[in-house]
Amino acid sequence: MTYKEKIIENIKKCMQEKGETNTSLALKINVSQPMISQLLSGKNSLTVERVEEISAALQVPPEKLFCTETSLTTEEKIVLDNYRLFKKCMHKYINSR
Repeated sequence: MTYKEKIIENIKKCMQEKGETNTSLALKINVSQPMISQLLSGKNSLTVERVEEISAALQVPPEKLFCTETSLTTEEKIVLDNYRLFKKCMHKYINSR
């Protein structure tokens, strides 16, 4: 399974857990239902920004959609840790302005 496929699988799993449909998710992130279908079928590329929008709409942390930590390699764990640190720093910076 590719990393992209894992992200899509995680999005679908969270949607099911939250009772979201393609249509309801599309409305929450202001895109069309066909766009969600294309994203979830792998026909359209997922950007980090789009995954963050989806995570906010599903009310789950973005890292939950990216993958499960137990399946990460050491390098991937480092990247995830750096992402979390960056996000925390950016949040502090934005709130200090």
